[in-house]
Amino acid sequence: MSVVCYFIASMDNVTHSLVGAALAETGLKRWTPLATTTLILGANFPDIDIVIGFNTLTYLEHHRGITHAIIAIPLLAALLAGFVYVGSHWWQRKHPEHQVAKFWPLFFLSLISMSTHPLLDFTNSYGWRPFLPWNHTWYYGDIDFVVDPWLWASLGGTLMLVTATTQRRLIGWSLLFFVLALPVIFFAGTPWPIKIGWLVFVSLLFGLRTFLRLDVTQTQRLMRGLIGAVLIYFCLLVWLQKTALEKIQAAAPMVIQFGEQVIKTDAMPIPANPLLWRTVISTDRAFYFSDQPLFYSASPVVRRYERESGEAAAITAALREPELQAFLRFARFPSISAERQQDQTTQVEIRDVRFFDLDSRTNGTFRTSIRLDAQMRRLVE
Repeated sequence: MSVVCYFIASMDNVTHSLVGAALAETGLKRWTPLATTTLILGANFPDIDIVIGFNTLTYLEHHRGITHAIIAIPLLAALLAGFVYVGSHWWQRKHPEHQVAKFWPLFFLSLISMSTHPLLDFTNSYGWRPFLPWNHTWYYGDIDFVVDPWLWASLGGTLMLVTATTQRRLIGWSLLFFVLALPVIFFAGTPWPIKIGWLVFVSLLFGLRTFLRLDVTQTQRLMRGLIGAVLIYFCLLVWLQKTALEKIQAAAPMVIQFGEQVIKTDAMPIPANPLLWRTVISTDRAFYFSDQPLFYSASPVVRRYERESGEAAAITAALREPELQAFLRFARFPSISAERQQDQTTQVEIRDVRFFDLDSRTNGTFRTSIRLDAQMRRLVE
């Protein structure tokens, strides 16, 4: 699970970095020396909590924690501005030809870029805890996947158009898009039309660079238009999610088992494909997952995951363990099972089926488990 966590985090920071760079090109980079550096660092700065992720459960417990909370953003902005300001003065003493950055422009640039970070985090199904340390509730926007190749292409491609003014920069952008193309191409869940469409879109942007020559004013207008287009894209995703919710709400009575009570329905995004949504029907006994196409008729596979299955005493004993309690605080759709083994021990496993592949009941990376002996005491393995 830790490998998946860190891979998602690293790809997520690509988006944050591109947002910071795009903000710089709207004209904000003219506010003060080191403005672009500050905007890119600020767009990623709340993720300093990743340094405490020495193990998976620590990562799940603290990532998107206090450093992402509303109260922390101004404090972190002041901290980053102070670092850049002091660093600027230190560098200027060694290199007198360089200008010194100004603190207050640095602070407001940090505040702007850092504010985009939790807002982007909120758009996806991983979630955000804005009211820490007083309220630990997770909130989910559920309109965009944790990593979105279309944002990479639009933000990165437009930035390439306006910044790849030298051969070295063009090579740098080409290498970045080569790396970004790998998960798009090799992720098995993405349909080939989506993969081909993404590659064609990126290729067209690289081809457009050959003919496009922009002055400063045109560059700023283009980048402001890009920010507006991203906001329109998010509005479109809100509408698509609403459509998916309406479909699953209508289908819920025909899907659930007799006697179950529907508690809630959800629709979550799927990587790279805004026309296919993962829908969830939560009942008092189970979760029903399916991948719902929006604009064509289909009979999607429905997977049922019981909230609890197996020996109740073992589940109760296992949930006293801090490790499982930490996982349970993170899990949005927790499914807990207790299975007696041949050696008379009991394996208790908790899974967050939010991240499961519906094509397989046996996989799923977001899970943890413990073993109990016959007296319901934890066995150290």
